[in-house]
Amino acid sequence: MGENSISLTYELLYEIVRKEKTNADLQKLDQDIYEKIINYINDKKQVFKTTIKDSSAPENEKEKIKTQFNNIRRLIKELFERREKKLIVLAINKSRTNAANLDLSALIEEEKVFFDIAVSILNKFRKDVLLNLINASMPTYIPDKQKQPQENPDLKNDSENKTQVKFIGSIQKFFGPELEIYGPFKPGDTAELPNKIADLLVRKNMVSILK
Repeated sequence: MGENSISLTYELLYEIVRKEKTNADLQKLDQDIYEKIINYINDKKQVFKTTIKDSSAPENEKEKIKTQFNNIRRLIKELFERREKKLIVLAINKSRTNAANLDLSALIEEEKVFFDIAVSILNKFRKDVLLNLINASMPTYIPDKQKQPQENPDLKNDSENKTQVKFIGSIQKFFGPELEIYGPFKPGDTAELPNKIADLLVRKNMVSILK
């Protein structure tokens, strides 16, 4: 997909999934693909409801629309899971090699957040487990119940790395950089979010920054 003006259709969605399925690398998608998927599902949902309620509509037509609606959901799930798997492989490669030349141009904004979180977790696991084992030490990633939790010095400046925002639209629960859970939020709610997430939501017109 390269034309932002092109609306999503069943044929186009099928082609997107086919390309993702037959290529080893992540395929480039429009940055607003999630919005297009949501609009497409809502349109189809309305057609589905209208047809089901229409007593004059033939039963085979109702069944056809129901089948297509289920197929749309199946295709979206397959697209997500195939890209999810490729993202994890990319994150593993990044963690193992710290390569600066990995091609991440095919990632959409939401996937970039996931990728950064995944790399961060893998790096920590590798540092705290693998490097300790190589040096004949017990992994520190596994919590020691005998030890009292130590204060993380990075948390002292935590508020400096966050932005106060006000939500313009509704949003479901989501994970932060340290896998903390935020949300759900409704229009008018305010919250303090990590800068990276706040910037992403601002670009998506989901929040405004509070001065």
